[in-house]
Amino acid sequence: ELVPKDISLDLSPDTWRTNRNHPQFLDSKPFLDFKESRKFSRHLFRTKRSIFFPTGIKVCPEESIEQATANHLKYFKLRVCQEAIWEAFKVFLDRLPGQQEYQQWLNECEAGTMNIFEMGTNFSQSEEYQSFIAKVRDMVFKKISVGHSFSYIY
Repeated sequence: ELVPKDISLDLSPDTWRTNRNHPQFLDSKPFLDFKESRKFSRHLFRTKRSIFFPTGIKVCPEESIEQATANHLKYFKLRVCQEAIWEAFKVFLDRLPGQQEYQQWLNECEAGTMNIFEMGTNFSQSEEYQSFIAKVRDMVFKKISVGHSFSYIY
């Protein structure tokens, strides 16, 4: 028996909220209620990051609400995938991806065949990552054995 009978595998939202015993959830705040947030929306403004990237929701006059929503979800997924790929290369391999390599990861993510957590697992188990970590570890041991102090700060 893989799972003892006294352990609940109920993953419903209510159970998840009440059984957040993992350290990363102990200090987490409740989800934002969008109805409540509208009360404060007149006081909260999102400033432009750049003149090249205007803020705000863009909707074509010819689009239905369903089409606009689908387009925004598609754009959101694209941006999340792009950020996840850049972060994975930065965190795990300490390098930038090649164009073809980046496109391959982007296609996987957008198609939904791989989520960002699976992407992280894939990077952490790659031969390139394993040899990179071994190389960094060896450099640390050499510096320590020669008497240099070394601290790794994120």
